[in-house]
Amino acid sequence: MKKVFCLLLVVLLGGAASAQTSKQKSLKEIICRGNIVTTTYQEDAEAGCYLGNGRFGAVFSGLGLTLSPEQQKNRKTGQSQFSHLNHWGRFRFVSSIEKKETTADYLLPLLKLHWEEEPKTVSSYRQEQNMYDGVLETAYTLDNGVKVRVQNWFDQVNKNLAGIRLELSEGTLSVKATALTDFLAYSFVFRKPVRQSISAERVGDNYLFTIACEETLNRCRSQIYFYSTAPVELCEDGLRFLVSKGKNEIFVSYGEPVRQKDRVSSLQRTKKHWHETWRKSGWMDFPEENAQKMWVRSMAYLLSSHDDFEAGIIQPTNGLTGNVFPFHFVQDLGYISPALMMTGHNDIVMRWMEKFAGEIEAMKKYAKHLWPQSEGIYPPWELPFGSIEGYHEPNVPVAYCYEPHNPGYLCRMAKEAADFAGDPAWAKRYAYPLIREVCRFYRSACKKGTDGLWHMEWYPSIGQDEAGGRNKKNYLCSLYSAQYSFQTAVELGLDEDDSLAAILKDGLAFESLMSDRGTYHTAHDADDFGKQKHPVQLDGLAYFPIKKQPLLPERKAYELRQEITERAKEPFFAGWTLGEFLLAGSNIKDVKGWREDWAKMRPSNYTDSRWIQIYETSGNAGASFYVTTHGMILQSLIRNYVNDYWGGLDIASCPVFEGDVSFGNIGTRLGVTVSGTVAKGKVCLSLTAQRDCTFGVNGVSVTMKRGETKKMNW
Repeated sequence: MKKVFCLLLVVLLGGAASAQTSKQKSLKEIICRGNIVTTTYQEDAEAGCYLGNGRFGAVFSGLGLTLSPEQQKNRKTGQSQFSHLNHWGRFRFVSSIEKKETTADYLLPLLKLHWEEEPKTVSSYRQEQNMYDGVLETAYTLDNGVKVRVQNWFDQVNKNLAGIRLELSEGTLSVKATALTDFLAYSFVFRKPVRQSISAERVGDNYLFTIACEETLNRCRSQIYFYSTAPVELCEDGLRFLVSKGKNEIFVSYGEPVRQKDRVSSLQRTKKHWHETWRKSGWMDFPEENAQKMWVRSMAYLLSSHDDFEAGIIQPTNGLTGNVFPFHFVQDLGYISPALMMTGHNDIVMRWMEKFAGEIEAMKKYAKHLWPQSEGIYPPWELPFGSIEGYHEPNVPVAYCYEPHNPGYLCRMAKEAADFAGDPAWAKRYAYPLIREVCRFYRSACKKGTDGLWHMEWYPSIGQDEAGGRNKKNYLCSLYSAQYSFQTAVELGLDEDDSLAAILKDGLAFESLMSDRGTYHTAHDADDFGKQKHPVQLDGLAYFPIKKQPLLPERKAYELRQEITERAKEPFFAGWTLGEFLLAGSNIKDVKGWREDWAKMRPSNYTDSRWIQIYETSGNAGASFYVTTHGMILQSLIRNYVNDYWGGLDIASCPVFEGDVSFGNIGTRLGVTVSGTVAKGKVCLSLTAQRDCTFGVNGVSVTMKRGETKKMNW
């Protein structure tokens, strides 16, 4: 009672404390704690270094360029190549899983830029990926005494441009630019080798690569221009750059020749852009080194993968690394979007919503393509790079395309993007139409049962837990999606005939899924305990808050999370499972449980030994830089200390780290931005209102006017 009174007093008086970075650290110091520094060269390193600008990206090897095609064949780790969002193909093929003809879109490998002859051993080695600058620098000495230095960056202003600077102390080395001409576009369902052709020619002071994949329905054809200060030779498989003593530069430009003004300013403006981006972003400063590394690196990977507003394309789950999956999912966007919004990048999510709002009619047709009786919208499970019109026809490539929980994530993103934006006109134009149509989709599947509850069924169908069986009634994941969507529509006044309110009053069929353990089954009549790939019973704790606090079945499911999910005790985690465990732990405010799950990051081989990146599944080294789970872990790290999940503002509600924690510019859907410190059991807080708002802070009601700042401590 005394604590609440003191907090209220500080709120009323405006407070006197100020939120500062811990121990007066600069923002640069905080971000550079996530730098990747390597001082011993390993030819077969667990993970490379990923750079990108949201449209153009690559993973670089320990020697500062990409791996050659031959070296890549001998490695089990992820791809090391350049990728560009415009280099994608729509294919017509027979799915190796469904054995039916389909069409699907996949991002294709663009090119490699590699040493023609890579040294086996080097000395005086140092590689650093500077997260604050957005630049990778690699330096080493060859056996013959030649000193080599390489810098890599992706231009943050001209998104089609990449730069490489190479310096030699003496002699000449050759660098090759080549393209993969034979590969599998998506080996899971499309096992026929895909072929690309490549041609090279000189065009003025540039050299032009033309890469074409003739078998694509969209006639995929990309032009890549190179400019180099080093001599260039045409060769059978591409280009050869003869790098010599002193500074040498190679610029790679997609779709247009390299301009002289870009060559002059590219590196410095890229650094400036990253500095400004970090300055505007929300930040966290943890006492635990691996947490800080994961925080900074995850932020960098999200922004390297998604910070582009002109492409109009949804980037793949593994960013621009070239790793699986070569497309994206609405569900995964829903895992990433809260992290982007809370760190000041709601404009990216708004852009996604604008894109989806422009495709409402196409998504209506797609929904009827899967389920002729359905109404409303259904975004394709495998999101296309091209038009939704004619997509996945005549059949879908995999049964997972029939996951009816999918639109719920679109509803949540639209709702929260509107909350963060605080712009009624934008919400009315983009968010509300999406929410209405998502509700129409779920409403059209609802039927009232003899038990008085509303049940949902689709045929064909499959749940979020892919291992949970097909064509079931009342998939738990879909009930969560529908409940959240209906509640959102009622809250926003979009339930025009009160039919959604009536369904909510009677209740969706959650109770029909209750097990004798006190948890929900994943679907009607499902034999799922201990056999699940994903812990769907935690969805209410991680993705869809359908009440103001956790439900009893959700609490019980969280307690049993290790037993519910297959192999979790080994520990081994498929997909984003451990990410959901951590996110649920943050939201249920379980310090002990969160620490136990965090301690399994390495033993489960969910991340590499240096915490550079997260694998799509434990030990799946070929699927590195899984941006989806990076987004979930970012959410979790934030929500331990600044959490708006249940509708109020909870500060330090899950303080998992010993020592001081600081944070700044953390956005909330409540209309306030939060900065502060948690040190020695005391909280120092500063709130800045982005709009007029009233909300609770650790149980105390606060009202603020737009632009107002309140300082609080307790």
